[in-house]
Amino acid sequence: MRRDLSFITLVCPDNDAESRLILLLAYRLGMRVIRSGQGMGATLERERGDIHALINATGGTEVWIVEMPGVEIERRLSSLGFEVVVIDHHMYGPLDRSRGGDGKLLPSSLEQFMTLTGVTADDLVGWGFDPVVVRGIAIMDAQFVQGLREEGFTLPEIHRVLDFRRECARAGFPDFDKAEAAARDAWADHKIVGDYIVVASTSEVPIRGAVATLTIYMNCDTQPLVIVDKGGAEIFVQNVAPAVVVRLMATFADAKPFTFGNGRCWGLNNRKVGTRYTLNDILTVLP
Repeated sequence: MRRDLSFITLVCPDNDAESRLILLLAYRLGMRVIRSGQGMGATLERERGDIHALINATGGTEVWIVEMPGVEIERRLSSLGFEVVVIDHHMYGPLDRSRGGDGKLLPSSLEQFMTLTGVTADDLVGWGFDPVVVRGIAIMDAQFVQGLREEGFTLPEIHRVLDFRRECARAGFPDFDKAEAAARDAWADHKIVGDYIVVASTSEVPIRGAVATLTIYMNCDTQPLVIVDKGGAEIFVQNVAPAVVVRLMATFADAKPFTFGNGRCWGLNNRKVGTRYTLNDILTVLP
């Protein structure tokens, strides 16, 4: 029997396929939901309005917060009597939410949510979801496409997962088609630097997601990749060993970098933090 979820308030962004699925499932489960309109890098502090008042107004006693770090607000919620459950699997600078109490890497947030709520494959089918796609989105969020291959997904199944990701991206991102076009243009001018594919764009439309998807179709999605987005406002390093990510985290700590992709991908946002790191700065640290 599924646990009682009526007293739980879910706080969740709607900025990728994983968070979209969590929200869709939460609505199906009848949970109290606060949907954040923030994009990537969402935090509790940047949520518009008084988040405490919103949570309090739902009437719940337990709060589940999905990938929206905010240590001070979490502490305040706890002091007000709420039980706070963090659902996450990322690192945010020195704030490490990629591992559980046992030190092991956590599964994706979607997997954590489904475990907490007890959602089954039969539930998914009954609600009109494709269980293969849901499982694939969960795996892909933490391990990208290689994780799907390792879990035995066939090429047609991988395409079903990718199609859903693209649908979610297009629905939540008005400039989706522009981003895909900019990504194709940037890819046409990509360079090889040592073991790394380097893709750079001066477009103000973000291209990281579109480039990452493009590499799948180019059959090079496991090769180390550096993406310079928005003229250097954001820089990402993907598909590298965890030790490389650790080195990047330490070297550029003042930029408040973050990790994703099961600890094998890293990024920083110069514009948000006020730093000025360049592609050359990143390349000097990479092996």
